[in-house]
Amino acid sequence: MKELNAVYKCRLCGETFRTFTVGESIANRILLSLELKDLSLQRGIAGGVTYEQCTHICHDNSLGIADFLGFKMEEKPKEFINEELEDDG
Repeated sequence: MKELNAVYKCRLCGETFRTFTVGESIANRILLSLELKDLSLQRGIAGGVTYEQCTHICHDNSLGIADFLGFKMEEKPKEFINEELEDDG
């Protein structure tokens, strides 16, 4: 099963981290909404909620802003998927 992890990078400390995991179709929708937001800003139309930035607590407890870099695809190991199915029932 393919999973995509949202990857961000903190502007203050430079740490790269993951925040949430989605399937391929949801990731494509999020990327499309970001593209549409870019188009609407170019035309002067206000955009909605996006995933472009998030806050980040750095290792020294400083507060930074992290930028969305994209979705990193990871393949779930088959045995992990089987374990999840066994746990359900």
